[in-house]
Amino acid sequence: MALVLGLAILIMGLAGAFMSEMGFRSLSAEARWHVVEKAANHGLMKTIEYLRNRQVQCGDKRNYSDYDLSGKIKVEAQTKRGGDMCFIISKAELY
Repeated sequence: MALVLGLAILIMGLAGAFMSEMGFRSLSAEARWHVVEKAANHGLMKTIEYLRNRQVQCGDKRNYSDYDLSGKIKVEAQTKRGGDMCFIISKAELY
């Protein structure tokens, strides 16, 4: 009986350790996602600003290195024409 109870406690402890590790990984992934989301929003807003000032034409592709001076985040925005509209696709990658 003691052996079975000890085994059950061991399994619950291992499951708790596994859940704790997965929680830590998901929190760090979410923090990285927030950083990349803000960088992509920066590329989107810059592209809108440049389109309004006519510094970018619809169909251009731009890289924004001014968002992160350390070079760990790559921000790229591309515009595509769709009829009489201009669509903006903004991507960011964390290295």
